[in-house]
Amino acid sequence: MRAALFALALAVLALLPAEAYAQAKIAVIDFQAALEKVNEGKLVQARLEGIYNEKRAQLGKMEQQLVTMQEEFQKQAAVLSDEAKRQKQQEFMTKQGQFEQMVMASEQEFQMAYQKEMEGLITKMKVTAGEVAKAKGYDLVLDSAAVAYTAVPDLTADLVLAYNKKHGGG
Repeated sequence: MRAALFALALAVLALLPAEAYAQAKIAVIDFQAALEKVNEGKLVQARLEGIYNEKRAQLGKMEQQLVTMQEEFQKQAAVLSDEAKRQKQQEFMTKQGQFEQMVMASEQEFQMAYQKEMEGLITKMKVTAGEVAKAKGYDLVLDSAAVAYTAVPDLTADLVLAYNKKHGGG
């Protein structure tokens, strides 16, 4: 995606007449750093960490139950009948299958929560970046992650200040 943005920026520059290069004002923004530094981004990160930790605790409990079941089976295996062994193994396999389903469901839930939280934040970040660039007279702003080297101004700090002023603490 970043490579595509860089390629698009180069294509736009290629379409400009040579005189426009000298006149075009270009800047960069480290959007990842800005997302991490704005107040709302910190709140989103904290919410996502809470969701992650809650899911991890649930999965940890279930995993411990599986370990306990396995240990109990190993202790009792010598005295259990073949039918009892099959029944215990079936119970373990059922519980293991439930655990694997819970892991997949937890990953999907976390991804959905992440996308939901970040979608609005990123949209507002882009709008604010455009406002900052326009106010400072820049014609083109690139994501610094897509640029290998640049000597142009970095507007990341300006974006963070403007975003926090406009959107407060989230």
